[in-house]
Amino acid sequence: MAEGYVVGSFVADVIKEGQVTGEKTGRGYCILLKGSKNKSMDFYTFNFPDDFFQFQEEQLISEYNGNNCGPSFFPDSLKYIYKIKFSYQLVEELNKVEFVTGACTALYPTFAWDDFNQVILFELTVN
Repeated sequence: MAEGYVVGSFVADVIKEGQVTGEKTGRGYCILLKGSKNKSMDFYTFNFPDDFFQFQEEQLISEYNGNNCGPSFFPDSLKYIYKIKFSYQLVEELNKVEFVTGACTALYPTFAWDDFNQVILFELTVN
């Protein structure tokens, strides 16, 4: 079991065979592990139950951060509020949800999505 925090979320455009499909992903959530040296998040998941926490409405309005095409992170005052305990499994490359968040591929800087792994959560509880 791991412990961590839900620290942000995003909704992205689905990519299939290298093309944006017009479909949206489900809401993805950013997870920061307790005691992590990372500043933003350790990984993201699409299987976090939307009704698990009562997030403030303004936290979930944005699909993604339009400045860098990354997730919309919660304000620092809420960074350690949504504490969870869970098991997880890394998603294999073949089964990953392929997505893009905005038109940042033509701009610099962009959010470094490749630095983070997609995971599937199991045995999720409030900690």
